[in-house]
Amino acid sequence: MSTKTARPQPLRRPITVAGTAGVTAAVTAAITAMLAMLAAAPASAATNTFGCPGGNWNSSNVCFSLGRPAMASDDLVIYGGPTNTALLLMNVVGISNAAANSITIGGPRTDAPFMATAMLAAAGSTINAGTVNVGTSVNANANLTLSFSTLNGNVNVGGLDPNPTTGVRGYGSVSVQDNSRINGNVNVLNGQLDLYGGSISSINTLNGTFTDQPSVVLNIAGNVGQIRSNATQTNIGATQAALATPVITQVQGFGSNNSAYSGLNFVGRSTIGWISLQSGSATFRPGSNVNLTGGPGSADWLDASTPSTVTFDGTQVSGRRIDLYGTSRIGGSVLTVSNVPGVQAASFVNYGALTVSANTSSTITGPTLVNTGTITLEPSAVLSMRGGTVQNSGTIQIGGMLPGGAVGELKHDGLNNSGSLRGSGTFSSSATLTQQATGFVFAESGDLVIESRFDGRAGGTVGSGAQGRLFFYDDASFKAGQTITTANTSGPLVAFSDRVDIGSATERGGLGFMLARAAFQPSSNLVLDFAGVTDHDFLAAGSFSFEDGALTLSTAGSFTAQAGSSFNVFRTPIGTTGRIFGTFSSINSAGFNLAPGATLNFSSLYSTGTVAVVPEPATWLSLAAGLLLIGARLQRRRAVAAVKN
Repeated sequence: MSTKTARPQPLRRPITVAGTAGVTAAVTAAITAMLAMLAAAPASAATNTFGCPGGNWNSSNVCFSLGRPAMASDDLVIYGGPTNTALLLMNVVGISNAAANSITIGGPRTDAPFMATAMLAAAGSTINAGTVNVGTSVNANANLTLSFSTLNGNVNVGGLDPNPTTGVRGYGSVSVQDNSRINGNVNVLNGQLDLYGGSISSINTLNGTFTDQPSVVLNIAGNVGQIRSNATQTNIGATQAALATPVITQVQGFGSNNSAYSGLNFVGRSTIGWISLQSGSATFRPGSNVNLTGGPGSADWLDASTPSTVTFDGTQVSGRRIDLYGTSRIGGSVLTVSNVPGVQAASFVNYGALTVSANTSSTITGPTLVNTGTITLEPSAVLSMRGGTVQNSGTIQIGGMLPGGAVGELKHDGLNNSGSLRGSGTFSSSATLTQQATGFVFAESGDLVIESRFDGRAGGTVGSGAQGRLFFYDDASFKAGQTITTANTSGPLVAFSDRVDIGSATERGGLGFMLARAAFQPSSNLVLDFAGVTDHDFLAAGSFSFEDGALTLSTAGSFTAQAGSSFNVFRTPIGTTGRIFGTFSSINSAGFNLAPGATLNFSSLYSTGTVAVVPEPATWLSLAAGLLLIGARLQRRRAVAAVKN
């Protein structure tokens, strides 16, 4: 492995000659005057390369001698010192137009390992150069610091390693602070870029291919037009109260060159037009607040493609659209998407795998919330999806898998399920969970609670696994002929706490529970409709438990029940008895049409599950009296006939 150069610490304040050991005020004045001559250089002069011959910067060797006035076409090279302890520094102080064709900080060296550093520090100045190279040469180790200054030109940071066996790739660091500007592209190949309160036209780390892993770190707390990064670490956002919120037009993240780092990191405050994560990772750190203001055309505001990884950790992210295609995790965060007039409707869409961290609570708010991938709520995780109906055609796995274990909760303002809802936990809402024909609701080995209205009239699959228990805490309606699938005879339980309907006004039939127990709790109200002797609602289960709830019976259409008919409404496996436990506290049959003189009889309801239609008591008495009268007349006729004979 090649030997790497030591990395200089970025300068947080411009270094002046007067503040450097061994440099006199006279040298400061000389350097300033010399650099001022750059602005007056003839534009037509030929390009010439000049540079420091080496040595320390001191009063006897200013390390910069052109032998004539500097010209804008000159290529200037600031070499490092010849020893590992040498520090070569060039200051540009108060110069309004320091011009050169190019400036190279840290020239090539051959005496590896080379630890010395070449530095260029500008304060209150303007530098005009086509290209500024910072540590781009072999063995170079260089730093550029701008304070209250402007640099017009492109900046290259760090260099390629032409010989990875014996060479040392150049390393550079750039510090832009105190409202300084770089009007050009900063291309970082190997090194560090710090932007604190200034601005840069664009930043790019994608050029160059290395045989070993480069180290690129970006700290961005200023305004940038575009960032295209596959840096080992890119930190974006202002954490210091004194810094204004950075405004960045676009951030594009690509696979990191070093998996030990986390790619894009959003910290503190930032306003970003468009984040596009092509690969690699992006982490929204605790306390960060990212405001997404819109991408080009109809592009997504946060677009995380496969195989990217996104982590929302204690953050706030707001914008118009968030699309997650790769692997994502959210915990203790708030994501908000909202409509902008005249622009494509706001939406949050998860196409990939989104995990809600255990023991955290997060909120996703927007008018359109879509899951076509997988959302997994770890134990004791809470995810609130608010503002619009959740459209689920993927899988939402909630809570733990063990009976009595930790559970999770998904809160929603309406959920349209054509995919899979499963696990152990709660789906809660004041709105409705609508089950489509392709939908799947399944209690794993624990309790799955539907704490919202459940509309299952389209069908689909509803069931529970071994020792799974399914609870409906609000109104629940099911398709006629629906069977709630269960795994065995002892564990599964399906319980209802509110109104239960089967079918519709034009459709009646059974609701099956296989061999599970169907339990109707004290606040429940089971509604059964009847349109004929064989056309009516009924329930079939391994057993029934009635805990003082209500039973409502009604007829549909023109059907009128006649005396002598009966209806088996609670059915248990053939050959079994004693499978119906408890009673209803009330039975309402006001809407059940009966023939004149008929009434309902419930004497067998809790034994065989049968409701019978019988004559009313008054009708029985009239019939008995009539039979007695007829009998008496027959007996009298027989007596008269006997006398005559």
